Amino acid sequence: IDRLPDPADKRSRILRLTPAGLDRLDDLSRRTTHLLAERLSDWTDDEVGRLIGLMTRLRASFGDCRSAPVRLPGPVLEETTRT
Repeated sequence: IDRLPDPADKRSRILRLTPAGLDRLDDLSRRTTHLLAERLSDWTDDEVGRLIGLMTRLRASFGDCRSAPVRLPGPVLEETTRT
């Protein structure tokens, strides 16, 4: 990864993949595709279609989370004191 100063905000850095990083990302993508094809080889076309539909729905549920803060659901823990 190359780290470059952000010309608009000198406090920030712009991260960019190097050619070696792009090659590695391509390799990981090929491996992932091969692994999924192998694991789903005994699934029917209908099952794969349903999986694609559900994964598409899941992705849409996240929306564009690059600009929104992540808020995790869960109980609010209150501090208690013991005497």
